[in-house]
Amino acid sequence: MSGIINQIGSKSGVIGQISGGFTKIASFVSTTTTDFPNVFSSTFNNYHVVISHLTPASDDVACYLRLLDTSGSQTTDQDYAYATGGSYMNSGGGGNDQFRGRWKGENEANKWEISPAGANVGSGTGEGLNCTFTFFDPFSSTNFCYVGGQSVMLQEGGDQIRTSHFSGVYHDSMSAGGFKVYFSSGVPAKSVVNVYGYG
Repeated sequence: MSGIINQIGSKSGVIGQISGGFTKIASFVSTTTTDFPNVFSSTFNNYHVVISHLTPASDDVACYLRLLDTSGSQTTDQDYAYATGGSYMNSGGGGNDQFRGRWKGENEANKWEISPAGANVGSGTGEGLNCTFTFFDPFSSTNFCYVGGQSVMLQEGGDQIRTSHFSGVYHDSMSAGGFKVYFSSGVPAKSVVNVYGYG
């Protein structure tokens, strides 16, 4: 068991050599990048994305996710359906469960929201969004693309922790070449994004 843990924990790219495991295909460390084109292809069926320290330049903004087509243009029609459920706990011991979502064709169903339910992303010290999600078969031109993941962040100057699980489907057939992660206002002040392919 310890050998497996050492392999997965290695920073030398060993994870891409494990039979049936993840292969890192892209890595971005940027202060302003929102578009990640040309990361999906016929090489893999599924793609796993890990984002850390996604911090907005302006405070108190929502975070969204869209698909990019194979030419790198974002898809903005009303075919995004999603559901998000999460909870929070504050420094005083209080907490609550919260939910949000959209169905295709509804107002603002032109994107998936990945910020934790009931909250926006802050720009203060220790704030920012950390999330991981998987795209299922995004490059297929016949199957719908599904996405599922989770997120966690501090809020209110570090006095509150929020977490969410989210899932979505792009309710139409298209071949996606990549994805876009962006805020409702402004650009990221910092972010680290890694993309892996598998299956």
